[in-house]
Amino acid sequence: MLRLFSNFTIGGKDPITDSFGLVATATLAPVISLLILGIAMREEKGKR
Repeated sequence: MLRLFSNFTIGGKDPITDSFGLVATATLAPVISLLILGIAMREEKGKR
């Protein structure tokens, strides 16, 4: 995860790496948010 975000801080040295970081972050972000949502929903069900 950290290596992906380091691409943004370095700035356009390698366009291919930058675009890969953007694509990877764009695809990972919804997956991670869905995972967090799923865990949160499971926690809510467990409380009841």
